[in-house]
Amino acid sequence: MPVAPSRPCRYAMQGCRQMAAPGNSCCPEHAANVRRAADQRRMSDETVAKVRRWYRQRIWFARRDACLKAALYRCATAGCVNRATDCDHIRPHRGDWSLFIESSNHQALCHSCHSRKTAREDGGFGNRRREAGQGVGG
Repeated sequence: MPVAPSRPCRYAMQGCRQMAAPGNSCCPEHAANVRRAADQRRMSDETVAKVRRWYRQRIWFARRDACLKAALYRCATAGCVNRATDCDHIRPHRGDWSLFIESSNHQALCHSCHSRKTAREDGGFGNRRREAGQGVGG
């Protein structure tokens, strides 16, 4: 079976002249930095469990309903005509309670726009994960 050719490290624009191994995007030196950065962004299992409980609290249901009613159940995405069903966090809270509950950080989105936005931010469907505040909207 043929072996994929080596390609330049994805940090070549920053001056790296090494080649990445077949199937990798970085040279071995930068691969460790990429893994370390990903580990720092990832929430621990304990934090994920804590955040999931937040979505079952009365205050969240009240804020969610207020968000949807204030938007008259219209999706906030430009050009979308679907009914809003999801209350989205404009800036991902990443385990920060004050950002989670802040009303000015909520927007009403239809389910498909919310899924698309969340996948873009969290790195789903092969997308790179975005940092908080990089992408707003559906």
